[in-house]
Amino acid sequence: MSTNQQQQRVTKKSEQCSLSSSSQVNKDVNKSIQELQTSINNLKHKLFRYESLVDDVTKIKSIIEDEDSGVVKSLKYVSEQSECNYDEIHSIRSENAQLRGEVDLLRAMIIKMDRKMGHLEHEVTDLRSRSMRDNILIHNFAYTPGENLSESIPQLIHEVLGVHVSFVRIHRNSVKGMMNSRPVSITAKLVDRSKKDEILQAQKAKKLQRVKLPFFITSQDPPVVLEERKRLYAISDSLREQKIKSKVERGRLILPNGEYYRDPVPKIETADALQLTPDAIDALQLPTHSTQPTKLKGSEILATGVKVSSVEEVQDLYRKVCVDPYSAAADHRILVYRFVDSAGKTHESFWDDGEHGAGRRLLQYMKTNQINNVGVVITRWSGPRHLGPDRWRIMEEHLCEVANTLDG
Repeated sequence: MSTNQQQQRVTKKSEQCSLSSSSQVNKDVNKSIQELQTSINNLKHKLFRYESLVDDVTKIKSIIEDEDSGVVKSLKYVSEQSECNYDEIHSIRSENAQLRGEVDLLRAMIIKMDRKMGHLEHEVTDLRSRSMRDNILIHNFAYTPGENLSESIPQLIHEVLGVHVSFVRIHRNSVKGMMNSRPVSITAKLVDRSKKDEILQAQKAKKLQRVKLPFFITSQDPPVVLEERKRLYAISDSLREQKIKSKVERGRLILPNGEYYRDPVPKIETADALQLTPDAIDALQLPTHSTQPTKLKGSEILATGVKVSSVEEVQDLYRKVCVDPYSAAADHRILVYRFVDSAGKTHESFWDDGEHGAGRRLLQYMKTNQINNVGVVITRWSGPRHLGPDRWRIMEEHLCEVANTLDG
């Protein structure tokens, strides 16, 4: 191949490469132009949106600044209302603080009055005891129309018991000599107070000899004292079953070591319930069960109970019922409990709360029906008419319902 031909081929190839390179550059430039155009279009769109937002903000600003617009009036109303609400809140807070102080004062006054009432009740009971200390009650003495008790009773006591007595006064406790086919009891005031112990000791000796007497004589005491004595005797019997000797003396239960018995669950008065703190009340979270009230002759009776295994649980049950506003208004809140602790020791007791004989009867019901590890508070509102023995039946039914529900 000649030199000229080679140069022509080289020149031709160079031209082809140059054309190819130029075409690629053109493509890149066109692509960049298109991307730039797209970016410009996007920017124009954003500028349009920005101008639109500026217009909207300007309109809103003009509306807000326009005093005749509803927005301004609404804002002014909200501002004024906020100021009024603040004043009302401040006033309510002040009133709440004042009411809280008044409530605390009323609580303190009620606590003081409740304690004074307790002292007065003790004083009245003491006065009644003093007025009755020379008295005896003669039960089951046959009634005879036209009887002269001031002559027949001293003579009979001398013949049967060998004690010479004379009375300041003596009478049947009703104008009717008989009540429900039984002779009405007789109240007699002794001239010599020391004769009372002689009569009771002589009667006790006759009973030990199994001598049948034409009467039964007891000391006359106020119902509160009598029921408390019965309660202490019931506790003494329970301790005796556990081989713990005790004796009732002068209204107290004396233990073998000479110390006085103290109830593990003290009676809760209104003053005690009012002094419980909100935290202490909130802590009384017990899975209790309450019965539906039984209403009869204006009276209302219900029961609240829980499974118990310690004195603390009984105390919490008692507190929970006593701080309940509905139960706090009741006439009687009768506590009765019975459980066996981990050491096998039986704990049982009751509080009548003025319903004399209720706690003792309910505890005996628990023993008879073998109801264990249960604490119950019977709440009663008294009506204008007496229920008589029906109240015992209703209370026992509620106790049974609570026990069955807790066992289930």
